[in-house]
Order: sequence, then structure tokens, then C-alpha cells
Amino acid sequence: MSATATLQVAGDLLVQADKIRAEHPEIAAALEADSHRLLVEVPCVSVAQAAGLLGQSRPTIYEWIKAGFLVTQEADARGVNISSESLVTIIPILREWEEEGREGRPSRFLRDWFEGALERRERRQAYAARRRAGLTTLKPPRRRAAELAGTR
Repeated sequence: MSATATLQVAGDLLVQADKIRAEHPEIAAALEADSHRLLVEVPCVSVAQAAGLLGQSRPTIYEWIKAGFLVTQEADARGVNISSESLVTIIPILREWEEEGREGRPSRFLRDWFEGALERRERRQAYAARRRAGLTTLKPPRRRAAELAGTR
């Protein structure tokens, strides 16, 4: 199987795991484990392969590398290699962009998605720090289905 086909299958497994996580957490964990096993087989891909997999141009891939959306690995004499984990992270985000009608540039959608993810992470870390300091004894609020749909 080619590197791009393997990455596509790994990405599909992660998407399916996200869809069934609430009802079948054990199956979702198994799908994630299978996806990670596939990622071990594909340590990195070229910019051209990434562009083909994501349906974007090579300049867009370089833009995403510069913005930090895609992580590079050791470069060879022919150019930059992109980590398979960062590609698998981007695949579901781009699918969401397509499902929402492909409004605007995918780069804007990625930036908004990553900024939202960083904001959520900072809120979780601040809550954990307050809890460790004994300032709160409440458990963190559970995310509702509507909130989950907006964060994927």
C-alpha cells in the first residue's frame, strides 16, 4: 500500500473512532490503536504526496508548514518531509471544512480551528491549576453534544 493510501486509511479510522466514541469507547480506542499502528509504517511523506492526499497545492502545504499546522521531520536532499501524525490530524479538519460547504480558504478554517483548540487547552490547564491549588472541588463540566459538534 502506498504512503498516501496508508495515511488515508489511518485518517479514516480516526474519523470513525471520533464518531462512535460516546457510544462505544472500547471500539473507538481499538480503531485509534489500529490507526497508530499504520502510522508507524509511514514515518513521513513528501510535500507533493501531502498535497495530493489533502487535495491542496504545494504552495498551500508550504504555507501550512510555515504556520505550524503541519510538522516537518528530518529533511532529505530533495526537500522537506512532513510527519504522518500531523497529516492525520489535518484530514478530519479538512473534511469538516468540506462538509460545511467549503466557505473561505482552508487556511483560515485551519487557523480558526487551531486557535479554538489552543483556547480550550488553556481553559483546561487553568482549571487543573485551580483544582490542584484547592480553589475548586467541582469536577470539570461535561461537554454537551452540541459543543462537541462545533469543535470537530
